[in-house]
Amino acid sequence: MLRSVAFLALALCLTAPVHAAVFTADFDQGMGDAPEGWKIAYSEGHGIATWEREGYQSFRSLALEGTAENEFTQWVGPSFEVQPTTPYLLTVMLKTRQGAGPPGLSVGGKHCYLPSVTEWTRWQVHFTTPADMTATHVRLYLYHRPGQKVWFDDVSVIPAADVIVPLGPADKLITESAPERLTWQGPEVSDYLVLISSDPRFDRAEHRLCARTTEVKPPALAPGLWHWMVIPAAQSPTVEKQLRQTAEVRSFLVTGSLSQAQADTTPPFITNLTPRPDATVPGGVTISADIIEAGGLAQVEMLLNGKRVPQAKLTTGNPAVISVALAPSVGEQQVTVTATDKAGLTTRRSWRFSVRDTPRPRYRFRQDLNLHRDETEPLFALGLYDYDDHKHLDELFQAGLTYIITGGASNKEEMDRTHLAGLKIAIGVGVARQAKTLAEAKGRLQTGPLLHMLHPALLAYWSDEIEGPDFDPALVAGVQTTVREFDPHHPFLACIAGPQWYASHGANADALWPDVYPVPRDPMTALSTTMDKATAAVQGRRPVWFLVQGFDWSVAATGQPEDGKTYRPTGAELRCMSYLALNHGAKGLGFYAAGNGKCAISRWPERFAELLALVRELRSLEEVFLSRPEPPKGEVAPAGVLDARLWQVGKRRLLVVVNTSREPQLMRVKVPKLKSGTAVKVLCEDRTVIAAEALVDIFAPLAVHIYEL
Repeated sequence: MLRSVAFLALALCLTAPVHAAVFTADFDQGMGDAPEGWKIAYSEGHGIATWEREGYQSFRSLALEGTAENEFTQWVGPSFEVQPTTPYLLTVMLKTRQGAGPPGLSVGGKHCYLPSVTEWTRWQVHFTTPADMTATHVRLYLYHRPGQKVWFDDVSVIPAADVIVPLGPADKLITESAPERLTWQGPEVSDYLVLISSDPRFDRAEHRLCARTTEVKPPALAPGLWHWMVIPAAQSPTVEKQLRQTAEVRSFLVTGSLSQAQADTTPPFITNLTPRPDATVPGGVTISADIIEAGGLAQVEMLLNGKRVPQAKLTTGNPAVISVALAPSVGEQQVTVTATDKAGLTTRRSWRFSVRDTPRPRYRFRQDLNLHRDETEPLFALGLYDYDDHKHLDELFQAGLTYIITGGASNKEEMDRTHLAGLKIAIGVGVARQAKTLAEAKGRLQTGPLLHMLHPALLAYWSDEIEGPDFDPALVAGVQTTVREFDPHHPFLACIAGPQWYASHGANADALWPDVYPVPRDPMTALSTTMDKATAAVQGRRPVWFLVQGFDWSVAATGQPEDGKTYRPTGAELRCMSYLALNHGAKGLGFYAAGNGKCAISRWPERFAELLALVRELRSLEEVFLSRPEPPKGEVAPAGVLDARLWQVGKRRLLVVVNTSREPQLMRVKVPKLKSGTAVKVLCEDRTVIAAEALVDIFAPLAVHIYEL
């Protein structure tokens, strides 16, 4: 009887009408080198356009491959009719070979980039036709992307009014059990089919529910990430496949019951260092530092030149202040303040100042790949490139920033101002970009960046985009060698975006400094892939730093964010990129937050505050990042989505896990020697997770968690 009822329910789901697409293309039909109705168009050089014998659940697809920077290659589809001032939805399946930058498409007057993804993935674009448009066509393109390849398949365009839109629960909801109801809106049909699947492509659906109204109660669901869609019930598998392709998808995460508890897991933060680093004082001086700690301090200690200062006094409060008035001897002095809170978390900050003498700090990379000052303890460097730096130097210093990145040779006023704030400068050697010969480049360097090689604010030199086919590798190497010959006491960092130039354009640099800017279109794994290529290129002989995207592509181009209000990257995206770079071996970070004058991050208060909060967090954990990460021995699931590294700091073990996806995730990892019932601290979040057979935790999209094991 139950089987008969189920059969009847399914039969009822096979009677509804189906909407019609105004354009479809699966690329399976055609002759010669192109599918029916499609042609190749070139601009600014020729890439490679092919009609491939592999598709997504079909025989053929279109592909584009970039070979040089100065090319724009397109597949152009046939014209099709549309209604003026009408919303439409375009759906396309695509996958890419890992490379720099995303592909794109245009339709109905709308141009947009698509994500770079190494597996077949569905992407949807909403557009509204202009008032005078009655016909349009789809263009699929790859623009200035050498080394990248993209495959397109199953393109369709349908009126947006025909699309069923999921309403509830909110997309990416995190819930302990299945939602009470799934609701939607859209065209009225006699029957709806609701598909719930753990596979975002819906190649298989674990649950198929029939509904006569615009809501349904889902079944009990196992913990994990679930995707759902609603389509009109179809009369054949072929039609259902078409409907699935054009449906809108939402997701939610079922967590099950997790055991957690509140606890103080945020380390103390030491700031307001006085005198400022590398300051020169006349004699008697007050040495002090502020300690911010909400949970209470257990111990604070000050050392001067390695010896405890017993007369240092602690004024309680938040912040607490440790201070002492002294008259140190002439010369350089080293101060170390160590603070331990009542939860046992410890933070240490060291800095130097000089009595009467002008400090001349020297920096070099040592065998541990960390940057060291004057052959002493290592330095974890955090920098910022922002056009409004000079307005915010004190804020940046108080947050824990180390240095400012400049695009060219700084003048003495800028060097002095940055030095007084307690910060350093990485000077760009951009003046060498216009040189035709090495002799000319040397002259430009001597009258520019090298003028400041004795200034106490100087940290390093860096190459300002001296890369690519327009620059002779011999000239680039000559610029690096020249800087190092004139000033062997400050390192040269080679900022190189294209991995193909690591060897030729970074051969004489002290460190590689790759950059890749994935927000909003590229996957975050483009960053980790770039870091892996850079660390492989140096073979452990040189350090790798990373330049993190802090600017919004749309604001750089138009002055406004893409959606008109949200500056990207957000704080979550900044944090994800930073920890992903650190997990993959970065020994220093810089935030490229300018783009151009319109999108200096300090002009966007919410994003600027998030950046400063991230810098404070990273600074409080700097001892961790001076060690080297290793892959954990226990498997972290879901694999390929959560990026995990184990950090050993003395007797402490920390597991840093990054959610690289824009979907919530449920982590499960078996940690060797971790006993069931152990309360595992989640640092900087004031909570613990109680371990069972495995360590289980919830990740919001792009979230980062740091576990002390």
